[in-house]
Amino acid sequence: MKHITFTVILAIAALLVLTGCAGGEKYQVDYCGAKDCYRGAKDSYKAGTEVTVYFDLIATDTDYSFLLDGEPIDFDYDEKKGFIITFTMPAHDVTLDVSSVNSMLPVDTGMSFGNPLSDSSLEELKAETGFDLNLPDDQFQNLTVTRIEGDPALYELDFVWGEDGRAYTFRLQMDPENPDISGMYYEWTVSEIHEDPDFESYLSADGQGICLWWDEFAAYCVTMTESADMDSLTNMRELMIRAWEQAE
Repeated sequence: MKHITFTVILAIAALLVLTGCAGGEKYQVDYCGAKDCYRGAKDSYKAGTEVTVYFDLIATDTDYSFLLDGEPIDFDYDEKKGFIITFTMPAHDVTLDVSSVNSMLPVDTGMSFGNPLSDSSLEELKAETGFDLNLPDDQFQNLTVTRIEGDPALYELDFVWGEDGRAYTFRLQMDPENPDISGMYYEWTVSEIHEDPDFESYLSADGQGICLWWDEFAAYCVTMTESADMDSLTNMRELMIRAWEQAE
């Protein structure tokens, strides 16, 4: 009897593995080369997961639609977060794409939105914004510069800071009225608001963090996606300000 019971248990376990229930198999999301445009996006999810991502690279006079495996899906809009796309992950790989149409055109041409991100450089950043960074090469490791289309454009610097070996992102947009250019939307559990100098810092329970500040020319932010703390965010903010001042 015990042998029969054990055999039945093995058979059920094998069936669960084959159906993906026991192993919790994850399926891939193809963002059509624009994953960085979707805040909160992950490469894969388990079947049945309620997926929510945010698309905030929004141009004026433009209508957007989002397609899951080629089929239109519903989405919401939030003034701060941008478009909110939610879907339930099926038990197979999917493709999430975005298309746009210039709402000022007399005919709906269905223009492809394409990828608004492009590789850039500190030289291009300086030429377009006047923002010149004097960064010590031995400390700013694995530095990449990305230009994100917009009016005005947003520049993003991703790097590892040599002194602590941690990853940071610095963003700059020549729009001092923009309240938040971080593109990170989490439930912030800790916050610090400073008036002189004017900057704000936020931490989530899962280790993400942002530091936002402004001047008469632009909006800035430093972000961390893991193990963030107030001191690290504040120190990096001060370092980026000094780098600009030294370059001037």
